[in-house]
Amino acid sequence: KFRERQADELKQQQDAAKAQKKEERAALKAATANFNQAREGEKMSKEKDNILKAMKSATQQVLSSVLECQHVVSKLWGVMMVCEKRQSIRKGRPPSEMFRDYVDQALEKE
Repeated sequence: KFRERQADELKQQQDAAKAQKKEERAALKAATANFNQAREGEKMSKEKDNILKAMKSATQQVLSSVLECQHVVSKLWGVMMVCEKRQSIRKGRPPSEMFRDYVDQALEKE
């Protein structure tokens, strides 16, 4: 009976050790899954940050281009108004001066 009891105790200890190892494997697996999930979250966060930075840069470039276009338009608008004003003044000439010359041609080209 003593040997049977020792064998039973040994069997219980072995079963307990197996159960403990199984729990440790499960805990390690869960910790690894949590680590991988956190790493994936960090990766996604960095990717989103890079996308936001790229969008901000693109937005700034578009804004700069829009402002440059507005500046060019305002400059050209002024030149066009001057040309139109000159043409209207030349149209008000007396009939004796109503011939086409190089000034008329230059104003039309502008």
